[in-house]
Amino acid sequence: MHILLETNEKDLSSFMKSFKRNAIRDIRTMLIRRRRLQSAPADINQIKWQRNFHDEFIRDTQQRNNALAYVSYNAWRHGMTGEMNDWPWSSVHYPHLLDPMEIWFS
Repeated sequence: MHILLETNEKDLSSFMKSFKRNAIRDIRTMLIRRRRLQSAPADINQIKWQRNFHDEFIRDTQQRNNALAYVSYNAWRHGMTGEMNDWPWSSVHYPHLLDPMEIWFS
């Protein structure tokens, strides 16, 4: 998963810990429901996050645009889909759910 976010959190590590804990709970719940309807992974408890995360401070519009392009088209670049916009979980398909990002220069 790649995400680009703006946060006022002073402790990004605490935010990511909470995000991962809540997301994995929701993913496992979804897979349990899906297993009842059709095939799902045999052991949903094997689905785990990486221990670490990479963060980068976005300093300008060009860096933000580069990060957005990287996140948006990463699946295509890694051969997970044949066309750039075919990855079903890409934010490219959900622009109405995205908050605008503003860059503040100090």
